Formats: sequence, C-alpha cells, structure tokens
Amino acid sequence: MRYLWAFFISLIITSSYSSEDPTLVGKVTYIRGNVFVNNNKIDLQEKIYLNDEVLTEKNSVVKITFIDNSIVTVAPESMIIIDEFKKKEKNLLT
Repeated sequence: MRYLWAFFISLIITSSYSSEDPTLVGKVTYIRGNVFVNNNKIDLQEKIYLNDEVLTEKNSVVKITFIDNSIVTVAPESMIIIDEFKKKEKNLLT
C-alpha cells in the first residue's frame, strides 16, 4: 500500500511539471516534401513552439513565419532548433 501511495504522489508531481504552457513562436507557411518537427511529420499551418526541432529531408523545404512576421526558410537535408526567439522591434532591421 505504501508503494501505491508513493506512485500516486510521484505521478501528481510529474504531471504538474509537465503541464507547462509551450511558447508559440510561429507557424509553417510553406512546405515541400517531408518535414518533421520533433520527429513528427508536419503539414501546412502547423504551429511552431520554442525548443522545437525542425528537420527537412532530401528535396524538402519549409518556411516558418514567426509571430513578428519574420520568415526563415529551412533548406533540404537541414535541421534547426528554435531555442530562442526575440521579437524584432518596429523599424529595426535584424
């Protein structure tokens, strides 16, 4: 019985830490070929979050439009990790 209670307590603690709200940073606005985010194949309009890993296969391309309307294009056979996002300010070239 003691082990059962320990299991439930650890389950509650784990679920409270894993329910953090992910930070939305953009969405997929163009896709050609096979593109994966965190090892899951994605489609057009897929949401992109902070710390996502984006991977393109051979002959595949993806464009991500960020919430500040900046765009990044990921070329074939490439991988990027969105580990930081800073909104660009108005009238500021970055």
